[in-house]
Amino acid sequence: MPAAAYGKPGTVTVRGNVTGTAIRATAKVRVTADFEPGQNLAAASGPTRPSADASYSGAPDTLPGALLDGVTTSGGWSNYHNKSATALLPAVNLSHGGEWTSVGWAAQQTAGQLKAYFTIDAKRALPSSVRVSYWDGGSWVPVRGLRTEWATTSNSASSLTFEPVSTTGLRLDMTSTTPGTSTGFLQLAELEAIGSLLR
Repeated sequence: MPAAAYGKPGTVTVRGNVTGTAIRATAKVRVTADFEPGQNLAAASGPTRPSADASYSGAPDTLPGALLDGVTTSGGWSNYHNKSATALLPAVNLSHGGEWTSVGWAAQQTAGQLKAYFTIDAKRALPSSVRVSYWDGGSWVPVRGLRTEWATTSNSASSLTFEPVSTTGLRLDMTSTTPGTSTGFLQLAELEAIGSLLR
């Protein structure tokens, strides 16, 4: 499509073919200046109505929903667990090799950054590596151009920027620095998805 087709507010219809098939494709693109860039699309109190999920939660008070409550200084999601010994089983306090957390929306959002507020203490550390993926309607696809800037203090924002994607879900995969120990747990006080908020 020529750039002039997107030069004024309205809806632009783009037609094409699905490569390798006889199937025709149609996309309707909304052109608008009625948006605010640089907004947190993952705020539970915001208009995007996000939800959160995780591979595992270590305790009832560290469930995924706490990732989106707007509190960056404490709480949030964690895989930390400390199960006391029973008459038949020993105590369990060993970190997993990796975990994931995600934020999702009912309607597509466009974002190009995650801000992850990791808690760092004697039991919890920054991940040794991270991967960000987006939901393409059928599977999780790695984002392109991922750049990570780690925070140097606990509960400060680590920035994960990437080429913007329009999606209904973003997922953060994390690996532990010391899996299988009592010091390699992960905790996120908050997870923000930064993008353009349509008014």
